[in-house]
This record gives sequence, C-alpha cells and structure tokens, in this order.
Amino acid sequence: MLQNSVTLTGRVFDIELKKVGKEHVVANANISFKTGKEENYNNISLVFWNKTAERAVRLLTAEKGVNAIVDGRLQQNKWKNDDGETRSRVQIVVGGFVVLDDSNFQSAGEPKAKATKKAAKPKPQPKPQSKKEEDDDDLFAGEPF
Repeated sequence: MLQNSVTLTGRVFDIELKKVGKEHVVANANISFKTGKEENYNNISLVFWNKTAERAVRLLTAEKGVNAIVDGRLQQNKWKNDDGETRSRVQIVVGGFVVLDDSNFQSAGEPKAKATKKAAKPKPQPKPQSKKEEDDDDLFAGEPF
C-alpha cells in the first residue's frame, strides 16, 4: 500500500538549481495544472534533489515551461513570519518525472526549430560510452524515495 504518493500532469516552469552544502543540489520549480473544464489553473511548488534535480534543470527548462508528469510525495513546511504568525506551504518532493511530447517543445525542453521548405538532415548522435551515460538519457528521471 502506497502512502503519501502524488502524481500530477502539468507544465513545469521557473526551475532554479541551488547547491546545498558540499554534496547536494536542490532544484525548486512550480507546476501549473488545470483543475476542471473551465480555464482555472492551480500552481504548486516542486522540489527536486541531487541527480533528479540535475536532470530536471536539463530537461524541464524552457521559456514557457515543459509538459511533464511528476511523481513524488507531499510535504508541508511550517514557519513563523516576522509578525509571529504561523505560515505553511505544501509542496511536492519529486521522486521522478516524465517529459511529455509537446508540439512546441522537444523532450529536452528546448523550443523546436520552425519548419522550413527543405528539411535539414538530423545530425548523428554519439553513442553513450557507458551504461551510466545511457541511464542519464532515460525519459523517466528520478531516484527511488
């Protein structure tokens, strides 16, 4: 039985990577998702750690955001502001994500080039040198949590 598990589909945007201590990195972002038939959207904060954070910055960075499915757990942070009021925020600690195909963006999160009359031949991609490099290019990016 899974406890505290959440999966959301939406547009990930405003991703920012920070170093925490000597060994860890964290990326903070937001995901926007539609809440019904009307044009109502909600945003929720996302937190990515270590390798998942590095992959998120590489794959989810685009001017208008990138469509993705994120999988993780809910976490609520509580603190007191300068006036002594208790504040809280719910966020998703992301364990993994999948980049969805989007007509405006490639899977790497970069805008696609506009079509021209004569299509350019794709450049051959070098093959990964090791199994580790192959793992970095998987569509599913995450660590077990």
